[in-house]
Amino acid sequence: MNPLASLHASRHSNALRTCLALACAAVLCSAAFAQTYSIDDGTAESGVGFGNGSSNSGAIWLNSFARNPSFSSIASVSIAFGAPGSGTPANGQSIQALLYNDPNGDGNPLDAVLLASVSGVISSIGTNTFVTFTFSSAVAITTSNFFVGFKNFAFTAGGSEQFVAGLDTTAPTFANRSFVSAKSDGSDPSTTNLSSNTVNGSIESFGLSGNWLIRANAVNQSTVPDTGSSMLLLAVAAAGLIGSRRLIAARA
Repeated sequence: MNPLASLHASRHSNALRTCLALACAAVLCSAAFAQTYSIDDGTAESGVGFGNGSSNSGAIWLNSFARNPSFSSIASVSIAFGAPGSGTPANGQSIQALLYNDPNGDGNPLDAVLLASVSGVISSIGTNTFVTFTFSSAVAITTSNFFVGFKNFAFTAGGSEQFVAGLDTTAPTFANRSFVSAKSDGSDPSTTNLSSNTVNGSIESFGLSGNWLIRANAVNQSTVPDTGSSMLLLAVAAAGLIGSRRLIAARA
């Protein structure tokens, strides 16, 4: 056996192992500094709307979450609209993704204070596909609870009311964690003063049970590695792979 060929093979194997190890380390490092707040199982069994049967009134749909101090900066919100079988006319309708704190920590959004919002549209309705809306920068949560949700504006589409909020009704469900805020006259509700809206309450108060498919995506701002560190890990991994390829070429 050619000793040089054996040496090349050994170097290739080590380089490849190093490459894979560093690439995995970069992925694990990234995952360790993120958390998704969720009280749904990812599948909507029902779609819910607020309207008069022929059109949709404006409404705000909210979930409450207890803050994890280690992951207290919210970078984005993810929402799955409607439920399988929901009509598609609602796709393209304007929404706002919303983030609130809970000043007194009671889990009731009536006194919620709006921290951030981002405009978007309904999409992928009825497919259990989560659509992510990213804030311009991660927003720090300093209260023990917070609320995340979306507002749909009043609209008419498809000739009938559209069921835009996806509801997970499969056990376990979490009572008094999902809410609605709207106005009885059908006009668009206030996002900055929820108590001024005339329709407010947990979904249980409206005879429903379950939780909205609305999530918050958090990062740990105090310990998350900077972009340069992450890129360095990936660059070293890539260098190992390139080196292994050159050894293969040399061996050939």
